[in-house]
Amino acid sequence: TAIGAYYMNHPWMDKQKIRVNHTQYQGIGHNKETPSKYFICKCSLLELVYNYTDLQLISEVMDGIPPIWNNILTTQLYDNLVDF
Repeated sequence: TAIGAYYMNHPWMDKQKIRVNHTQYQGIGHNKETPSKYFICKCSLLELVYNYTDLQLISEVMDGIPPIWNNILTTQLYDNLVDF
């Protein structure tokens, strides 16, 4: 725990927040990323640095997707991550 506290300090958390806020589907260096890989990665990062509800996580994940996905994924139909 001491090692975690040393490395996961406030500046580290700030860097992770910036990283997750800029994460997008098939972003730079991830052009072969699958939709499920993007979802898992973005959710993991969000859960690491934020204490979001399922609906907030869904909203944040959808923030970095290609616009065409909005035609397929209707977020209003989902109440939790399992259904999403």
